[in-house]
Amino acid sequence: MTDPARPDHLTPVTPDAIRSDASDPQRAWAFRPASPLPGVPGGPLSGLRFSVKDLFGVPGWPLRASTRAPVPDPGQSVLVRRLLELGASAAGKTHLHEIALGITGANGFGGTAHPTRLECVPGGSSSGAAVSVALAQVNFALGTDTGGSIRVPAAWCGVRGFKPTKGHADWSEAGVLPLSRTCDHTGPLAADLRTIIRVHEALTGQPVPRRTGQAGAWACGSRTAG
Repeated sequence: MTDPARPDHLTPVTPDAIRSDASDPQRAWAFRPASPLPGVPGGPLSGLRFSVKDLFGVPGWPLRASTRAPVPDPGQSVLVRRLLELGASAAGKTHLHEIALGITGANGFGGTAHPTRLECVPGGSSSGAAVSVALAQVNFALGTDTGGSIRVPAAWCGVRGFKPTKGHADWSEAGVLPLSRTCDHTGPLAADLRTIIRVHEALTGQPVPRRTGQAGAWACGSRTAG
């Protein structure tokens, strides 16, 4: 039952909200609602589904940062709200290395395993984000990167990750539980660069310059990894 004295972002997690069972052997998911949050129909990202690292505030969804300790309420994520406005639907929250302080995926809920080799770690701290993409459960995932937390799991799980320029207006950190306000970045993970480019172009309203002669290459002054 929701406690009316607590913000929606801090609604306690119930056992039904954490599904570490046969449907999620990697323990990638921190919270999956009965149905995804729908995006606005007809937007440039319509038809895409994304997962949300459990550092982003989403009204009505719990936020635990994959820890059993209490965490502060960061408010509603501007970036999640914007992606919904652009037509993408949000599938749920993904686990991370506890409070984003590490690169293995260890956390207070059993830790996250590699998408195809359960005996191995997926990298972190955006562990569940990378796993959800690698298993094609979503089209793209929202992660954060302070010291490699998008780039490491993207590389270890065989997907693509993008760390936008710090302070990029369209990759807002507002409504995200911080690890380091001077070093935190938000960014996407996806199975291919085309999806990352599509998301970036929708958010910015600007085309991404392509380099001729390099299939899939992209020259926008920001870094890619994966």
